Amino acid sequence: MQRKARKASGTAQRPPETRKNAGNLSPNGVVNGWFMIGKGKTLKDCGRLTGALLAALSIASCAATQGIVAPQQLALAQPASRPMPAVPAVPPASAVTPTPEAKPQARPASAWHTNQKALQIIEEAEGLRLRAYRLAGQWLIGYGHATKDQNAEAVADMTISEDRARELLKSDVRVCEDAVRRVLTVSVTQNQFSALVAFCYNVGQTTLANSSIVRNLNDGDEESAADAFLLYDCARIDNEKRPVAPLAERRIRERYLFLAS
Repeated sequence: MQRKARKASGTAQRPPETRKNAGNLSPNGVVNGWFMIGKGKTLKDCGRLTGALLAALSIASCAATQGIVAPQQLALAQPASRPMPAVPAVPPASAVTPTPEAKPQARPASAWHTNQKALQIIEEAEGLRLRAYRLAGQWLIGYGHATKDQNAEAVADMTISEDRARELLKSDVRVCEDAVRRVLTVSVTQNQFSALVAFCYNVGQTTLANSSIVRNLNDGDEESAADAFLLYDCARIDNEKRPVAPLAERRIRERYLFLAS
């Protein structure tokens, strides 16, 4: 798909976009998470060290968007006063590097399924918990799973196998795939589709549908759609919207996957 050139100066422009919340987080442990990131730890490192923290940093998972989390936790926050973060000059080591010279094939969203690159982003960001844990007023298990699905709703003291956790992950990903297919009106590449699925898994179906990512993509502006991933790096902590390092890294990885051939 050819990128649509940005509008020439002098024509009507949209107002600058600003950061938005990716969810509401418990204040417990968040500062420690920032300290770890600040000491050179990657998102994957932090997942190994503090699974509960990283789960907190991504509570608006696909599973959590189907009625378990309160609506106010999933609603898109009003834009903050800060401008959109700058696009990183160097991608994280785990990011998929775009190859502009290639020409990826665009197809209707119905033709695609989530690729392994997006599943890796989800797995590493969510972290794997085989025993149910309490977060934001609900029980989660596996890769942030909470949905009522064939008696699979997480409850206190529930444990599952790693194989079962992966089954639940795949089920939740399918829900996100359907959500992405519903909101797209243009053809996309598999990497674009998969990046949107990973984004939906974290922020939920409502935020996906209302996002500037989807709006720009449907308008044919792929460059703005890619940059808009970086807007969703904030969470509400102690009633204050703050950028959160693991969310920012997650958005960077999704953006690079979106742009990759």
